[in-house]
Amino acid sequence: MTELPIVVNFEDHFVLTMVTVDTALTMDGVAAAVAPHFIGPTLRTRPHSTMRIRLQGGESLPREMTVEDAGWVKFDIVEVFYE
Repeated sequence: MTELPIVVNFEDHFVLTMVTVDTALTMDGVAAAVAPHFIGPTLRTRPHSTMRIRLQGGESLPREMTVEDAGWVKFDIVEVFYE
């Protein structure tokens, strides 16, 4: 269990936010871990949509892939978007 600080760009939001995630989390786990930083305080939930993850400018990552398997490094910019 290793903590990794990442920078998150959440769809429909205007501020990049640093969030620390566990490297054992899957991409679904990352989405769930970062969502409370955005949904509620500034954004509404989209109950019939799935949150997905990609590195900035990249393609969506498989939902079951872990942070460690993705090879993220400190302060990578991660985009959370809805599918």
